[in-house]
Amino acid sequence: MITTIIPIEPIEAAIREEMDSLCGRKGWTAPIDKSIPFREYGMAKIAVEYYTGAELRIVGQPNKGTIHVHSDGYREDQIQLRQIDLDAMRILAEAA
Repeated sequence: MITTIIPIEPIEAAIREEMDSLCGRKGWTAPIDKSIPFREYGMAKIAVEYYTGAELRIVGQPNKGTIHVHSDGYREDQIQLRQIDLDAMRILAEAA
């Protein structure tokens, strides 16, 4: 069995960049309610769930190629669980 270890830092950087484009560096705890290009939804969903613990939902399609998304904002209970997962991934990567 071949195991490939992927460094976490580039993934975190891409997720952080997407979150910044969604709501700016200072607004990531607030609810999100905006239109984005459809092609950005996958990474936006990952970023919102990773940083806020909340779900990013599609709530409309104002025009072709664009979707309207909503998230309730930061959920501390979910963030703590994600940090535990991230710590576990780092420990496994270091042990390999």
